Amino acid sequence: MARIRKRGKTWSFEIERKGKGEKSYHGSGFRTKKEASDKAKEIELQLASGQLTVYENPLTLVELFDSWLEVEILPQKLDIDTKKRYKRRREVIKNYFGDMLVSDIVRSNYQKFINFYGESYEINELGRMNANITKAVEFAKADRIPIDDSFLKNIKLNSIREPRHPDTKFLHSQDDYERVMEYLRLFMDYRKSVVPYVLYILFGIGLRPGEALSLTWADIDFDRQEVYTHSRWSSHKHTVVPPKNDHYYRRINRRNPSVRKVPSYAGAAGVEINPGKNLESTQFRESREFCLFSIWSKVACA
Repeated sequence: MARIRKRGKTWSFEIERKGKGEKSYHGSGFRTKKEASDKAKEIELQLASGQLTVYENPLTLVELFDSWLEVEILPQKLDIDTKKRYKRRREVIKNYFGDMLVSDIVRSNYQKFINFYGESYEINELGRMNANITKAVEFAKADRIPIDDSFLKNIKLNSIREPRHPDTKFLHSQDDYERVMEYLRLFMDYRKSVVPYVLYILFGIGLRPGEALSLTWADIDFDRQEVYTHSRWSSHKHTVVPPKNDHYYRRINRRNPSVRKVPSYAGAAGVEINPGKNLESTQFRESREFCLFSIWSKVACA
């Protein structure tokens, strides 16, 4: 709300902004109170529509990105590694653009940055970086910070790092799946390595690597042929932590031959674990708490 007052023979107005880093607006020399009031209302409308900025100093791109991170991203209940990826992108922006103001960035500058980032990262990560910056700009504009976002228009995501071809990512048939499982069974010798067991569990039950590495003997019911998954190994904290979501608490006790199938219902789901004598042999039943303690020890000490 503007404050109107008379100074000597003329009138003045003041629009005071008390937020940190925000600027106030003043005007003086008006012959009448109405003239001062009308001018103050005009400026207030421009502030409300974003035609004028409420901030004292223009923002750099990294400052704009920081504001978005602090308000929109970091308060979310995200995995620590996910937040680290956002912060890593922030460091790349800081190192590349430095103190360059957002208002000074033109499309060619930004396209060169995207090309630079694409020299080290494949197209998916390149798209995430571009999307993060776009959202940070949209966040600032929603706060009525006047920003020319034309530098984001028609950007080409050019990456020299080719993504893996889909044919190399997936098994294409049940026969492929059976061949993988048979191959792993050929090399199951717990005295030599637990790696075939780890891969067998991942393929056969559908666990994530962190879930498999956190399995203890108490989680396996050999009589019922059940596995209960309720934790995961954190590569960041180097310890066992709860799963990311509640639906990852599950008892796996029925056949599920599909490698990539994700149960769509809450409760029991999974695959019968019965690799024959390998799983129930005395060499597989070590006295350690964790089933896959050999590979566990390497990861835990990394």
